[in-house]
Amino acid sequence: MPKLIFLEVPFEQKDEVKALGAKWHSKRRKWFVPEDGDESIYSEWIPQYETEFNLRAIAPFYLIHSFEICYKCKMDSAVVTFGSLGCEYLNEKDDEYSEEGEGDEIKEEPVSFSYISVVPERLAAYIEEKLPNYFLDWSNTTESFYYMNHCEQCGAHLGDFFLHSEPEHAFFPQTPQEVQRMKIIDLKPQGTVKLSASPHWGSMEFILKHTSVVGSENPRQDQS
Repeated sequence: MPKLIFLEVPFEQKDEVKALGAKWHSKRRKWFVPEDGDESIYSEWIPQYETEFNLRAIAPFYLIHSFEICYKCKMDSAVVTFGSLGCEYLNEKDDEYSEEGEGDEIKEEPVSFSYISVVPERLAAYIEEKLPNYFLDWSNTTESFYYMNHCEQCGAHLGDFFLHSEPEHAFFPQTPQEVQRMKIIDLKPQGTVKLSASPHWGSMEFILKHTSVVGSENPRQDQS
């Protein structure tokens, strides 16, 4: 199945893209280029995503499932993020062909990641297939695109600041009881995974201390 090209369309321009043949995705609440469409005529609305990695997550690389009460509909919604047992910051010369160990700094401490804006292609395909409410979207707060959770019930943006930085929210539990609602899956037992993201220290160590990691869902393993 071909990957859909989603568009960023201001409300006042929706009739314009509709007239050009764009289709409406009811789940994501976004316009997209039809499968047989000419994407060049939609260039004004095709977003430019970030492309550079800024760190390597040191495996085990985890998928973290949790829950958050939606601020809009007040319903409980599943949310996700990723974590690992450490990360290596990349220097400016690092690229996809660089060897491991060439980064500026390695910090081997459990970490979760927020504001994830770039992932390897295979991880992106896994996210697209397995995590339908977690996708690249525009944040007015950060004025950037990042992989953002969306409410399962109403589609509202569930931004990373509250999920990661506010105590008692999805990825900042304060008690073992809060951690018990979470599920940690080992996606990649060894190696590294390149990302562009912001690391969060402290909460991941607490999460791992009070829950067990389950076996891999077996995504494509070569993520680095």
